[in-house]
Amino acid sequence: MASGIRCITDEAEKARKLAETSENVPPALVESTRRVTRLLSDFMNYVEGMASPASGDINAIVTFTETNDWVKFGQEHSLPVMSSRMMSGRQEAQFLRLLVSMCKATRVLEIGMFTGCAALAMAEALPSHGTVITCDIHAPLETLVRKFVDKSPHGEKIKIKIGPALETLQGFSDEGLQFDFVFIDADKTNYKNYFKFLLDKGLLAPGGTICCDNVLWGGNSFLPPEERDSTRGSSVHDIPEFNELVANDDRVYQVILPLRDGVSIIRRKEDVDGKK
Repeated sequence: MASGIRCITDEAEKARKLAETSENVPPALVESTRRVTRLLSDFMNYVEGMASPASGDINAIVTFTETNDWVKFGQEHSLPVMSSRMMSGRQEAQFLRLLVSMCKATRVLEIGMFTGCAALAMAEALPSHGTVITCDIHAPLETLVRKFVDKSPHGEKIKIKIGPALETLQGFSDEGLQFDFVFIDADKTNYKNYFKFLLDKGLLAPGGTICCDNVLWGGNSFLPPEERDSTRGSSVHDIPEFNELVANDDRVYQVILPLRDGVSIIRRKEDVDGKK
């Protein structure tokens, strides 16, 4: 189940169990709670099932990511705890592939690589001369990702940059690089900084698009502050603040789609507003 609506499905499940175990609850209400939980599950399964299938190379990455022992991997490489939930997944990978194709991008930037699922999906949409530069702070992931993407005919389009993302972005700015499409899926605390840097430093090319993952953040974005999941640290406040920052930025338009854990699409107003 997509984590962006998990809080909703959890509450629906609680309501169902409460209705089934409480006295004097009308049978129609019990049946209604059962139907709500079933509809939520059927909805997600249908949406995912109707998406075009991912490539065999994407499926290989997904299978590995879902079955790998990430606790052991972190211990072996002295890395923070990772999880398969950090991966974009098949449905979002196909969505990104479509977006990159629709934007007719040739230069793509990804901030936050993990196992390369999104990077490869976007590379699959690029022309032969296109490039995806994907950034991550964890060096051991580079070898892992190259093992998978190099098996794909699109793997040669992917370049990996290891290091703190803001330092990497500064290097791109110094080189005068610009990108047609940017996908942000990294540390949530820095989403605001990444967004500001891309616009303020001109890294987003004219007509460019920014796409950000996890903007619903397990439902924490739309929950009252006192009900947010404190075990996730400051990110439960950082992501809602980021969404509001973008929504209030007069330079851009933003829409948020309830795809998996929430995806936002951001473009400059000058590229969206029609001409009179």
